[in-house]
Amino acid sequence: MVVVSDLFVREPWRGHGIGKQLMDRLADAGQDPGCTRIMWTVWSRNEAAQRFYRAIGADAMDGEVLMSVRI
Repeated sequence: MVVVSDLFVREPWRGHGIGKQLMDRLADAGQDPGCTRIMWTVWSRNEAAQRFYRAIGADAMDGEVLMSVRI
């Protein structure tokens, strides 16, 4: 299992293909140990991120709920 806790591209660098390169590298890293799927969360209000992820072939998963508890 490959675990990445936070992966993002800072605003000035968006739109230069860096996000696609990062996702490609993440997929490459997962192939060695035999991963077949990458799963992540994106805030429902972050429409730009959702458009980006859909553009690279991702689909939203029905039935999944992001949970959080403040401590």
